[in-house]
Amino acid sequence: MTKGIFAGICLGLATCIVAEAQPWQQGVEYRISVALDDEKHEISGDWELVYTNNSPERLSEIWLHLWPNAYKNNRTGYARQQNAQNEKEFLWSKPEQRGYITDLAFTGNGTPLTLEYDSKNPDIARLVLAQPLAPGASITLNSPFTVKLPESFSRLGHVDQQYQITQWYPKPAVYDDQGWHLMPYLDQGEFFSEFGSYEVQITLPKNYVVGATGQLQEQEEIDWLLNKAYEEYWEEGSMDFPPSAEETKTLTYVLDSIHDFAWFADKRYLVKHDSVEMPSGRKVGLWSMFNTQDRDVWESSIKYMKDGLVHYSRLVGEYPYDMATVVDGALSAGAGMEYPTITVLGGDDAFGLEQVIVHELGHNWFYGVLASNERAHPWMDEGMNSYYEMRYFMEKYPDMMAIRRRKEDSQGLKKILKRFGLWDFDFANFYQIGYQVTHSIGIDQPLNLAADEYSSINYGTTVYWKTAAALRMLEGYWGQAKYDRIMQAYWDAWRFKHPRPEDFQALIEQESGESMEWFFDGMIESRRGLDIALQSAKEEGNEWVVKVKQVAGEPGPVPVGLVKDGEVTAIQWVTLDRQNRSKEARFLSQGEDQVVIDPYEWYPETNLQNNRIRREGAFRKVEPYQFPPLFTAPRSDKTSIHFWTGTIGFNSYDGFMLGAGVYNNTLPDRRFTYAIFPYYAFASRDITGSYRIRWKPFKELVASNRVGIQLHGQRYSATQRHSATLTLDGMPLRRRNPIYNRTAVSYHNLILPETEDESLFMPLWGSDMALEISERVWQKTAKFSWSDEARGWYHSDLWRLENTLETTIAFSEKGNVMLRNYVGFQQSMTDSLSDLQYLYLDGGRDFLMQEVVFDRLGLTSGGTRYGRQTIGNEGDFKMNSPIRGAQWLVAFNAEVKIPGAYGLGVFADVAWTDGYDGVAYDAGVMWKVLPGIAELYFPLVGTNLSFQDIGQNIRFQLNLAAGNPYTLLEELAR
Repeated sequence: MTKGIFAGICLGLATCIVAEAQPWQQGVEYRISVALDDEKHEISGDWELVYTNNSPERLSEIWLHLWPNAYKNNRTGYARQQNAQNEKEFLWSKPEQRGYITDLAFTGNGTPLTLEYDSKNPDIARLVLAQPLAPGASITLNSPFTVKLPESFSRLGHVDQQYQITQWYPKPAVYDDQGWHLMPYLDQGEFFSEFGSYEVQITLPKNYVVGATGQLQEQEEIDWLLNKAYEEYWEEGSMDFPPSAEETKTLTYVLDSIHDFAWFADKRYLVKHDSVEMPSGRKVGLWSMFNTQDRDVWESSIKYMKDGLVHYSRLVGEYPYDMATVVDGALSAGAGMEYPTITVLGGDDAFGLEQVIVHELGHNWFYGVLASNERAHPWMDEGMNSYYEMRYFMEKYPDMMAIRRRKEDSQGLKKILKRFGLWDFDFANFYQIGYQVTHSIGIDQPLNLAADEYSSINYGTTVYWKTAAALRMLEGYWGQAKYDRIMQAYWDAWRFKHPRPEDFQALIEQESGESMEWFFDGMIESRRGLDIALQSAKEEGNEWVVKVKQVAGEPGPVPVGLVKDGEVTAIQWVTLDRQNRSKEARFLSQGEDQVVIDPYEWYPETNLQNNRIRREGAFRKVEPYQFPPLFTAPRSDKTSIHFWTGTIGFNSYDGFMLGAGVYNNTLPDRRFTYAIFPYYAFASRDITGSYRIRWKPFKELVASNRVGIQLHGQRYSATQRHSATLTLDGMPLRRRNPIYNRTAVSYHNLILPETEDESLFMPLWGSDMALEISERVWQKTAKFSWSDEARGWYHSDLWRLENTLETTIAFSEKGNVMLRNYVGFQQSMTDSLSDLQYLYLDGGRDFLMQEVVFDRLGLTSGGTRYGRQTIGNEGDFKMNSPIRGAQWLVAFNAEVKIPGAYGLGVFADVAWTDGYDGVAYDAGVMWKVLPGIAELYFPLVGTNLSFQDIGQNIRFQLNLAAGNPYTLLEELAR
């Protein structure tokens, strides 16, 4: 591979190769003057840019980012991303709530220039130069501009007269040896810009407190801020905006070697100030600005800034600027957002504020100074920064755990957290488990994607947490001192130079003196989970002979340790490779009681249950059992069997049921899981319950966690069902706006009791098998969602084909129209059908008894109030109806959710079937109490529905499966 060849060359010639990787950067010098109109919520002024062409090519154009236009309409990249992520607020906002940049009139060295907007992205434009700009030449660009500030949908905007002015001025795209880097503004996915110098003047009413990038020049304003910092403000003040002063002030900020400029203004800000000494002895001035309602939380904000700046300076490289500011803002895109020397953030409590301050200040190193292309390689900023945030808390608070937070927590809390396996759950465990959860259910993504290719959940669990866990693995492998030396060399070599992944790899290979292909292939470019097994461990004489195997993931160095009385007595690194995925290691025996893979938990393994072998015992590879309630964190030293006492159930035949649950499936998901829930039914005086056993085979395959084999069964007094199902979740058909698909093949065994109504249960179902095949394809966005499911059923006496197409079209933030079409066709090989085998209008039957139904028999006979349940299948009519088809059924359903009506809406259904002469219909009112889970339907008109029957036709839908945590997590990820 090219990457491997490049890495090999760099082992000997890294300094030369790295120096030539990006031989030039364009030069930019900004001079901007703006004035704030806080009645119109606009800023307007003049923009000047001296652009120097340091490339070897003549440039006939300069591409500009006009990012305020991201908020202009629903045709921008930001709007498309909001739609893809099912975020609705901006998409249905009013024109007066939106924003844009206007009044542009560009000149180059005084000559008018033409601006041509990109056809797909109004926040990207091509500035055509009057004549080509030669290598080494400069051009002075000028333009007036006005920005109409949007409400706070993302980063740029305002909440009344609190302003966050970010991504607000014309900005040239980066041009380098890879060409122009054009990128629309996105909510998820940050930026890539040229380093340069800034001189910015801001004019606004005199009583605004302003925090901004760079060094404030006006001493009068500095003195005013210092006086505010000395004020006694710890009594609660008003959050109302005071009137704006009639007198204005002009503030000037300057700074070199930065790639962006942001500023924030609020008349209510309180101020704190101090300084911190860097390792070199240089002083850095610190400012924090916040509102009175947050004054208690922000009391220690300066202390957190000091600790964070010293931490990163000590471990990575010294902070290069003379100032740093944090401001309390109304950010609508995460908990915080970084800009050079300033960050906007929020926090619900002091600990949360410290986390956000440290993380966002840390971006000054990776986003601010190293400045990789974060849109293309987000792990190089967010992930690297998250690793150092993790180290900050593990070093500053060695006795503090990620969950319990404080060593001094109450004994009651300590007992509870120990019960759930969370008492010693440290920050490294916390970062690992987030990635383990998404990988375990097959929805994770590799680290080498662009920011806008990640699902929302994976942007956190993969980009942030998996990277941090992977870098901690390197720390464990190299040792902390060597790791720090290598990362400091990376900082020294690449600050202010926009490093790429190949640059990082080349440098760490040079500094470590070894190929790191196993790390980049296994942790960055692959989504295969890492699973290392301890195959055997035995004593031979005075030695331990240990055999280690790479079960899944890219092979590489593996730490193996000996443990005695809970202490690691020896550790050895065993290097596995693609030719030798299993190797032997030998240790001097000193009476250890167990051998452990990765005893310090450096590795983000996806399976921890094969990492230990004990010295003694009948089942040396099986960890001691623990029986925590509900759930517990995954552990390599315990085998968890969960229990849940006091579980309850109900149906009309068995009545109230009381039982318990025993299961091992929790989050992260496991390769083999089981869940058994037995009940005692008081009405039928019978033993009832359900079970599920699931296995994920082919662990070595990349997509193995998308394949599942499941045995599922249930026994109640009315029915028994036992099923075997093979499922395959296909990879998304597209990374952006993905289309998902799932294929399932099931084999069902239905066992039904004898009953006087022989038409209900034919001998066909006495103890017979049925084969089911289904394929579902779906896509979900804010404006338009759809799913199509095709199913086939087969039995020696009956086969059925059916297709259900559903579309949801949103017409407002909280209103939508759902359209559904069902087509079913079946053929019986016998003279008659059982009642369950017909195609019904009212969607109450459950052909293979897979749904949770309170009164399956009552649905057929007219039944009790429990018989009013509908499960939304077949014709999906909301009224009870005896109309049914023996051969075919075609139905159309429509629902309109009324915006602002707390889930209320209207519905209508029409259908045709061979069992009814004419068109059947119904219509009425619905109340979606919990959409998709708990819903009520009130039919008002319908075929053969009289006014007197309306009360008897009120129906409900209860979909308990939709509340399954695995289902919810998958929906969140998609």
